[in-house]
Amino acid sequence: MFVQGKVLTADNLLLRNWPCNPVCNLCDQELVTAAHLCLDCSFAKEFWLVVGWASLDLRQATGNERDVQTWRENNLRHLSLKKQQRSVAAVLIITAWPIWILE
Repeated sequence: MFVQGKVLTADNLLLRNWPCNPVCNLCDQELVTAAHLCLDCSFAKEFWLVVGWASLDLRQATGNERDVQTWRENNLRHLSLKKQQRSVAAVLIITAWPIWILE
């Protein structure tokens, strides 16, 4: 959903002329986009550290990764087994969901 741009974040709501608070409720700093919620928000960055318990080699977003899909693909690319890729993809989804719900 985040990767496909279908989550109703503030940027998508504004495109539909739906009323919303465009500023992130978690960090109170930027427009809410999928990239902000998953990659840039200071709260989300801390939340992703929780994933460390799973001993996953999740990479923080770099300046080159401005969208969730690129970040997701970069986190899966280094894994050799499909089973590992599915497991990490599941953790990414399961972790991103509560960030969006909290926002």
